[in-house]
Amino acid sequence: MIKQTCCFIVVLLLLSPTMIFSQSFTGGAKVGFDISQVDSDQHGGYKTIFPTGSLYAQTNFGDEQRASIALGISYIRKGSKEVEKDATGDITKIFAIQLDYIEVPVTFSWRLNKFRIPHIVDYTFKNKFCLEIGLSYAYLIKAQVNHGQGFIEPDRAFFNYDCGTHIGLTYYIGDHFFLNYRFSYTLFFLPIRKHPGGQVYGLNRGLYNNVMIFTVGWEF
Repeated sequence: MIKQTCCFIVVLLLLSPTMIFSQSFTGGAKVGFDISQVDSDQHGGYKTIFPTGSLYAQTNFGDEQRASIALGISYIRKGSKEVEKDATGDITKIFAIQLDYIEVPVTFSWRLNKFRIPHIVDYTFKNKFCLEIGLSYAYLIKAQVNHGQGFIEPDRAFFNYDCGTHIGLTYYIGDHFFLNYRFSYTLFFLPIRKHPGGQVYGLNRGLYNNVMIFTVGWEF
């Protein structure tokens, strides 16, 4: 835990000069929902949907201010769910994981002005279209599991952090309103919980959050 926290603090310190001395500084808010699964829990598929929201500060830099770095804080719930039914439609099995996090993502974005393939495509974007990539550190505030009798504390604790990477797309509709899609995945060497007994299967060291986030936002 201490190692992961220190690494994240170092990243923030490296970013702070850019944030402070930038000529362009904005902020914004996003609300929406995420769908998620927990890889390696033996229950695949995006079968959960949870609300999410965030605030962020952003600084622009580079030629024509096309590049930006954003630092945010989000509430997000991640998890998985599996419901099995018999031939008559009666529920025979329920399994679910719910993990509530406060997450701090650091995101690098690049605004695309046009998409061009010589002699094939030459398209200019009328509004801002941005590609994004980044890292995030999330602190676990609550963990619950459901084996069919309601949500309870897990018998084996999850780690109280989730260090992940993310990629995404943002499309501005006008000067302030935008749509955002983001895919987030736990770093493979820092699972959210180890396998029973600590087994390792190649790069698979335990359970991993696998999340797709859809939000609308307002930048001010």
